[in-house]
Amino acid sequence: MDYSFYHLDGPEQIIHLDEILKHVTAIQWVPGSKPGVPQDGTDEWMPLYKKIQKAGKNIMMYVLDPKRVPSVYKKLDPKGLFVYTVYLSKAIAACYLPKFMGGNGGELIENFTSWANEKNVKKISRALLREYIATNNIEINKELESQIFKESKKSVTEIKYL
Repeated sequence: MDYSFYHLDGPEQIIHLDEILKHVTAIQWVPGSKPGVPQDGTDEWMPLYKKIQKAGKNIMMYVLDPKRVPSVYKKLDPKGLFVYTVYLSKAIAACYLPKFMGGNGGELIENFTSWANEKNVKKISRALLREYIATNNIEINKELESQIFKESKKSVTEIKYL
């Protein structure tokens, strides 16, 4: 076959990767569902992805947490990288899709959250978000503003209570 994908399923198959890479065009990596095995797209698998890309092969992966998508595209070469994920709304997609795909790559949420933490904000409010948007001359629609507000509340809460 001119083009072939190999479904590499589970950490047990990694020992065969070098041989498989000699014969395929792409690897579809699925880490499996055993308890304790990191999900696809996490940092634990980056050395595996980089090895596949270094061999000149394409990668297909399922990223169950769409918030991880920007990180995957920042850490890997987007050429030949196919990431399957599901965004439940256009606003969530606009927040987390990589910039070259028309999204914001999670940067608005990261930047606003950092700004709020630097100001020692105890509680995220819409007024605070609007202040940040105005101060930084950012133009966004109401749906995206609402999504950033929701996501930022989660992020600030997670950071403050770690």
